Amino acid sequence: MAPRHLAPSTHDLTYAVVAGLGWGMLLTMQAEPLLASGDLVALGGEPVTSALYWQVARTPSTLLEGLTGAVLAAARRELVQG
Repeated sequence: MAPRHLAPSTHDLTYAVVAGLGWGMLLTMQAEPLLASGDLVALGGEPVTSALYWQVARTPSTLLEGLTGAVLAAARRELVQG
């Protein structure tokens, strides 16, 4: 079996890449400060973008409505809108 590492979150993947365990596609908001400080080197190529979708059960739920609102607010605030 080939060597591999588990990076269960985007933060953990970023730490692993900075530590030199490999390369990876990182979130812009995580990569930009590391590129500016020289802790990360861009390998080149155009940024990769992908549409994201939020799926939730149709069953009415106050809890899910609140979670959906929080997810949408964070996405509008943090993600590039296109």
